Amino acid sequence: PTLFSLIMESDKEGKSAITEETDEENKISQRKSTSENEMGRKASSKKSGKKDVESFDSLTFVSWWSELNEKHHLKLQFFFTDNHMEVTIDDSPQKLQIDKVETPSRSNSSGQVDETSHGLECWDLHVGLTIDVFGKPTTLKDCDLKTAEWNTFYANKLRQVKKRLITEIDKYQMKAYPPKLINDPGSNKPGGFKLRQLLNQIDELKRILGHYRPSLADKIIRQYS
Repeated sequence: PTLFSLIMESDKEGKSAITEETDEENKISQRKSTSENEMGRKASSKKSGKKDVESFDSLTFVSWWSELNEKHHLKLQFFFTDNHMEVTIDDSPQKLQIDKVETPSRSNSSGQVDETSHGLECWDLHVGLTIDVFGKPTTLKDCDLKTAEWNTFYANKLRQVKKRLITEIDKYQMKAYPPKLINDPGSNKPGGFKLRQLLNQIDELKRILGHYRPSLADKIIRQYS
């Protein structure tokens, strides 16, 4: 999946004309961006297994419930290709498919999803999230090692972008940030980082920086994409 496509696409609609930076600013910014980008690539390949993580094609979560003193398990595998989910109950060989994953608030009482909704994406899923599974609210209680690695990798990547945007914004304004914009949506559970919240924070920070340095805001996003 493309990490920053939603942020970059949002700029195409109704975006004001970008004020060009001076030639000297462009040269300095380009040298800095190139150097930092190279450092980022080296760090990613050594510490994060970037190529391995970006080759993942699905996320796997588990849930469970008790009925008549018997514990039942759900395996929920979400696929990036078309955002569908396969559900396996206990050790059954049968896999049930959910074409559009939703939270309970976006489904009606019979479990049918809102047809106008595009459904949840990989960035919305994390341990602790409650989704609708055939009309039953189901909390994603755990995940496999691969999913935890994927979630942590992108959380760290998004945090870098967020930190860089805040650093640049602080050069132009002294205002205090609202808590919802800077609070870290971290988690003490593997796979529990709320990536969508981080993406939304980055989107707003990019908008703020864009007021002062629009081309720099775009460069920062592209650098980490």
